[in-house]
Amino acid sequence: MAQNGRGARATIGLLNLLSGGLGIWGGAQVLVYFREASTIGITIGAAGLVAGVFFALAGLAVWRGWADARAFGLSAGATTIVVYVAGVALGIIGMSGLLWGVAYPALVMVWLARPGSGAGRTAEREPRRDDRGRDDAIRRRVSALA
Repeated sequence: MAQNGRGARATIGLLNLLSGGLGIWGGAQVLVYFREASTIGITIGAAGLVAGVFFALAGLAVWRGWADARAFGLSAGATTIVVYVAGVALGIIGMSGLLWGVAYPALVMVWLARPGSGAGRTAEREPRRDDRGRDDAIRRRVSALA
């Protein structure tokens, strides 16, 4: 593996793109080909399409090492899990949806939650680059006056 887990990030990012592509394909298929489907089927299809887009974008964020990739990946993973569990429970998504739509995003969420994943900053450790805080500015002014 390369520095900062670059190889792992690339692997997870690529697999997220592929898994998100499956969600996009399945959701679009429901919306295009099954126009006579029930309202709940159309809703789950649309939600699957949106969740697939978010999961694929999260994969791109992890792969490229964006600053907030961790938060985006965790929220996209949780959204994907909710949509796929609802789809499987309602019988709209097949049992393979449990593997690609629940197990894999859960695995990604576990990987992203660990401190050494190298995917973006952690909120409790690193502040935003542009957030210097009000107290820092006040201390600088007081120091300059003294």
